[in-house]
Amino acid sequence: MSAEREYRLAPARVVRALRSRARALLLVGAVGGLLGAFVTVLRPATYLSTASFMPQESNPNLSRISSMAQQFGISLPVDASPRSPAFYAALIQSRAVLEPVARGAVVADSDGRAVEFDLFEQFGIDRERPDRAEAALVDALRDAIGVRVERESGLLELEVASRDPVLSRGLALRVLAAVDTFDMAVRRSEAAAERAFAGERLAALRGELEAAEDKLRTFLAENRQFRNSPQLSFQHERLQREVVMRQDLVSSIAQSYEQARIEEVRSTPVITVVESPNLPMDPAGLSALMAGLLAAVIAGAFAAMAVIAVEYREALTSFYAGPRT
Repeated sequence: MSAEREYRLAPARVVRALRSRARALLLVGAVGGLLGAFVTVLRPATYLSTASFMPQESNPNLSRISSMAQQFGISLPVDASPRSPAFYAALIQSRAVLEPVARGAVVADSDGRAVEFDLFEQFGIDRERPDRAEAALVDALRDAIGVRVERESGLLELEVASRDPVLSRGLALRVLAAVDTFDMAVRRSEAAAERAFAGERLAALRGELEAAEDKLRTFLAENRQFRNSPQLSFQHERLQREVVMRQDLVSSIAQSYEQARIEEVRSTPVITVVESPNLPMDPAGLSALMAGLLAAVIAGAFAAMAVIAVEYREALTSFYAGPRT
């Protein structure tokens, strides 16, 4: 009766196999290291420019107008809460920002002189098909631009990579400007919608106030001795409350209307740049030496695994080919 057998490769056998092929493993590692260093040297250097910014809070007066509009059954396109950092991270990767960045050459400052960069040429994009060329440039910019969000502080870190350090900084500045321009246009549009609502509501409230004042004036003219009558006193107090309430509403809406007018023409930045884009001095990524060492380790590790796999297969074949008891 034969029993089922299971084979396990002895560690001593693995060590002997690796020692017997030590020269081959070293050779593979050396070749891998040389290839890694060679590829790193041939690959164009990439320069990474970084910047950080944070969004400003939305105006509370505009949020108050939106709340008032909802009370009257009117919905205004306004974000009552501050836009989250995740919103800006997605915005930077969207076509709404990347298409303006892709249009026109980038003019950057280099040692006090203006340098102009053709983005199609810098990213190696053919212009034969203008429609496809712009889409390809937008995709290339999306790959070259990265955004990270710090959850605790809400700070956004912008990273822009290119083959020229001056271009990297110039692109980072253009991205920040495009984000600010887009956000400012949206906020102005929201303020315009709120100003229009506040203006219409203010005119209506003023008419209602005049009507309430006319009712109170008529009552006083017809009832000069109303204080001697409880019923007339109650009616007077009710008319007086109506006038006071309308006055408060008119005053509040008038303030909101003026604030919305200010926001509609406001030109101050809507994002706060904490750290301006820097001019990178050294290429990003690993140096040729570090890349070679890493490639040598990886190549040697794969070669060692291949030796172990071959040794295990040979030993397993020999084990099951032997006699069974």
